[in-house]
Amino acid sequence: MKRLFIAIAAITILFSACDNGPKYKITGKINGLTGEKVYLSKVNDRKLVKLDSAELKEGQFVFEGKVEQPEMYYIQFKGKKGYINFFVENAPINITGDIKKLREADVTGSKNQDVLKAYYAKMKPFEKKAQGLTKSYYAAQASIMKAKEALKKAKYRRAKAKCKKEVEKYEKEIASIRSSYSSMLDEQEKSTKAFVDANTSSIAGAYLASDISRGMKLKELETLYASLKGEAKTSKYANKIKDRINTLKSIAAGNPSPSFNYENIKGGKTSLASLKGKVVYIDVWATWCGPCRGELPHLQKVEKAYHGKNIAFVSISVDEKIDSWKKMVNEKKLGGIQLHADKAFKSDFVQAYGINGIPRFILLDKEGKIVDANAPRPSNPDLKKLLDKTLAK
Repeated sequence: MKRLFIAIAAITILFSACDNGPKYKITGKINGLTGEKVYLSKVNDRKLVKLDSAELKEGQFVFEGKVEQPEMYYIQFKGKKGYINFFVENAPINITGDIKKLREADVTGSKNQDVLKAYYAKMKPFEKKAQGLTKSYYAAQASIMKAKEALKKAKYRRAKAKCKKEVEKYEKEIASIRSSYSSMLDEQEKSTKAFVDANTSSIAGAYLASDISRGMKLKELETLYASLKGEAKTSKYANKIKDRINTLKSIAAGNPSPSFNYENIKGGKTSLASLKGKVVYIDVWATWCGPCRGELPHLQKVEKAYHGKNIAFVSISVDEKIDSWKKMVNEKKLGGIQLHADKAFKSDFVQAYGINGIPRFILLDKEGKIVDANAPRPSNPDLKKLLDKTLAK
């Protein structure tokens, strides 16, 4: 019996020791707050989920707890827009700022947050340049609209010629701004990659690596994942990159496509299996997606050009509100096979293709095998060449 008590005491001490391990204590003071409730949140399934709450005491809030690994968390305020995102790790963390400038809040005490702050500082010149180019772009757009309006009203040849020169001038200016913006984005991408390469042992580095991995091809992803070291390699952010690698391998050209069986706007359901024997061009879209809507007129032209040929044009909506989907399909008189994914972005087909941004276009051959899991958009002239080549086989 004595041995039993000793064993129980040892276990109690062990668990007590584990419980007394390193923890985080987040202390914050944000100017402009009165009696608002404060929430500690993190992203789960693309949404911010509240994990804990605190009351303001003398203008301050405190959160205490423990994390297995440093992870990105968010501070939100009841009834207020915006949030403060920062890395939580088991250490004393201090946050100061102003409710009107949450993006400028200062976070100290987290080593991973220090890495992120260094990254933000490196990105600041790009952010300022982007703001300047955006301002210039809208100014040029306003000027060209004014010049075009004046051209419509001009009655005399000399006045018309002057207005035309103005239009041409601003068209060149807009083209130049777009070119500068594109070059700036290329420079920013190179700078981000260089920063990640210099921080491959940091979980914050893995977080940034996961962010830039979207849209990367398989070899790039594998190189990026292989570069991570230590705790960065075992982080949830490294696992996201690994998941993308596995997804790209599973949807490589020549592999059988993941299947679907979704509700058809005309009634009943339509499965991928029912389309076997046809080339299938799939558009994954949503009514709220501007770029998706921008591709619709181009898609309608492609559908018309290939009418009567052995190809099925399938549009799969990831709208959460099914009524919005039905309304747009009917109002716009959209053609092809119009389907609605049962669980929006969480739908099996969407998940299998690793789709986290739309529009996304997919091309399958007559056997239901993948030709291109990220096929050219309808507005891209390369699509016609790929469709013709696939139909000819």
